[in-house]
Amino acid sequence: MYRDVQFTKQNRRHWYQRQPQTKRPQFVVTGYARTKAGTLRYQIHDVNHHSATDGQRGYITANSKFVMPTYYQTAPKRIKVISPHGVNAYRQINLTQKKRHYRVGTTITVKAIKSYHLTTRLVLSNGTYVTANKILVAKK
Repeated sequence: MYRDVQFTKQNRRHWYQRQPQTKRPQFVVTGYARTKAGTLRYQIHDVNHHSATDGQRGYITANSKFVMPTYYQTAPKRIKVISPHGVNAYRQINLTQKKRHYRVGTTITVKAIKSYHLTTRLVLSNGTYVTANKILVAKK
């Protein structure tokens, strides 16, 4: 994360190392900017609640080799629960009215994907909804 669009050693705020899928840092993109050379950068807000950088703002690269969307944009056929705490399935798309809990390692069949505000939800074969967050579930 950098203070300015031009990435220099003096502008660097924090260095994020490559992490396993369940521990990757998450950011909210609040804007876009380009360097003098025209390279796209994301203006971000850090939302990693248990880290020293929580709440900080800055710039990161928009290179797809280093960043990816937090939520699935297309529905996978099956997902595997990778969150150590498991995930809950809900009756409503806003994730209310808990129906069932799935433990880590469980494979679930997905029927569709639905948009909900700025996120997406996976519709399971039994009609319940699960988060499409890649930190909690993975394609199988």
